[in-house]
Amino acid sequence: MTDTPNPPPPPSAIHFPLFPYLLLVLLSASVLTSGLLIFYLPDSADPGTVNEIRITAKPGIDLRKLEEVFDIPDYYLELLTDQGAIRTKTFKDTRVGNGLTFKLPVPVPLSAVKELKIWDEETVGKDKQVDRLDRPSRETDGEKFHFSLAGQIPPRPNTFKIGLALSICGGLLLLLTLLKFLRSQVL
Repeated sequence: MTDTPNPPPPPSAIHFPLFPYLLLVLLSASVLTSGLLIFYLPDSADPGTVNEIRITAKPGIDLRKLEEVFDIPDYYLELLTDQGAIRTKTFKDTRVGNGLTFKLPVPVPLSAVKELKIWDEETVGKDKQVDRLDRPSRETDGEKFHFSLAGQIPPRPNTFKIGLALSICGGLLLLLTLLKFLRSQVL
């Protein structure tokens, strides 16, 4: 019998470093998720202030015919806010025509406006309410008039850009981690 040397034992198996890959996947997925949440969640942007209110006749309603039959109205606005009521100056014997612009004495936050009323000032007797809006927005149609609330609108915050950047970085990191994991499994 010949002595043949025993072949050396094979080296022990090296454990695959799964923990770093799982940690990178978890980290990149959380960055991606937080970026998407920041990007898609609605922000509570400041709606701004109202300096003036413009009314125009609503399409389909011919106010001239009503004004010809009756006296030309004397319009004024009453703006109800969280702090109280604001009344604008009266447009005496003025037709709506292409629109009337009522300037407010002070700028009012749009979020504070609760109600907007148009009144016809009567010389004798009680004033008549012509139109009314609850919680008006920048452009709103009432029963007879279209309301445009003009004023300062603050710029939109740039949080969506941060969300987009986080989403791109998180997605790229996740993709690179998965590619590195697949590459190390094949080789």
